[in-house]
Order: sequence, then C-alpha cells, then structure tokens
Amino acid sequence: MRLMSHSRRDPNDNPKIRDLIGYLNALARAAADDTVGNPVLRNGLSDLVAVLKPLSKLPLDQLGSSLTAARKERSLSILSRPKLGQIELVRFDRMTSTEIKRAIQDPSLRKADLAEIAFERFGISRAKTMRLRKHEVLADINAAASNEDALNVISEQARRSGMARTS
Repeated sequence: MRLMSHSRRDPNDNPKIRDLIGYLNALARAAADDTVGNPVLRNGLSDLVAVLKPLSKLPLDQLGSSLTAARKERSLSILSRPKLGQIELVRFDRMTSTEIKRAIQDPSLRKADLAEIAFERFGISRAKTMRLRKHEVLADINAAASNEDALNVISEQARRSGMARTS
C-alpha cells in the first residue's frame, strides 16, 4: 500500500498541514485493515486529523506554534474562569474526597470540566476521560475518591497500630 507519494509535490513548495493530514488519513486507512489493523491507532489518527483540519492551510513548519497558541488559549480560558461550576479551580488539591464527590454532582459541569477535575485531583488522564461518556467520568472520579478514602482509613489504622506498639 502506498501511503504518500512524494513525486506529486513540487520540491520548491513548502509542505502544508493538509499534506500531513493526507498522510495521517492514509495511515488510518492502513490501520483499519481487518487482519493486521489496529482500531485504536485508527481512531487516534482520525482524532488527530480532526484537530488538524482547521489548520490545514498553514505551512507545516507553523504547526507547533499554532498548537501551542491553541493550548495557551484553552488554558487561559479555563484559568480565567473564576469558578468551575461551584468549584474553584485552584482548590482541587485541598478538597476532601467527600467534597469532590458532592461537587461533581453539579449538573452545570461539562465533561471537559470533569476531565480537568479528574486530572488535577486524581491524576486521571485527560485523554482517557475525554473518550468516556460524562456518567463514566463521574464514575471514575467517584471511584478514585472512594479509593482515596480507603487508603486514608488504612493509613490511619497503620498509624494507630504503630502508636500502640511498645517494642
């Protein structure tokens, strides 16, 4: 299978992001093969193509700066919000797991907000949570909070057992 022909492109012409998109699409088609394909890779490449499409007219050498600018813009928009629903963004690490469980029940929270909470508080991958449905993200956060509670109980019991020891 031919993924990309270099002979069609003028060597004096700067490659564009659309050239990369074409290559990624061809790679995704190859990964879609039933016998030797990789559906997870195909889905990932398709997602990447969707992200790159708005930038398709830019030269390839501007890709990094365009993505960095988009990431900074997204970060600024998140950080400029004084509150994420009822939760202040900077307070995730200070909240108890019970407070987190209560706070995530706010129906105004979007899946992206929940993904941010999951990442900031529990280290759950943003990419993973963005692939899930909102109720699954809620379930993951609740499970992480419950695990944290269980670890706190175990830690407290271990501390008490250590204090009771005299030898």
